[in-house]
Amino acid sequence: MRIVLLQRGDKWRMHRRIQGQVINQNVANKYKGFQNLESTQLIKELADRPEGFFDSFHRSVTRFLAR
Repeated sequence: MRIVLLQRGDKWRMHRRIQGQVINQNVANKYKGFQNLESTQLIKELADRPEGFFDSFHRSVTRFLAR
């Protein structure tokens, strides 16, 4: 559920707290190294085998989301 559609209350506070933890800049910084490595791998795969775009992109996105 989108937080903007919730009325303020216990459920809103819980969603707000969770959202703050997920978006926290300190947490995001932990992923920079992984994102750089994964982006480099994706570019290399696309340069080596452009016809495999969908497979390479799918692998890359899946790894980002699974992290």
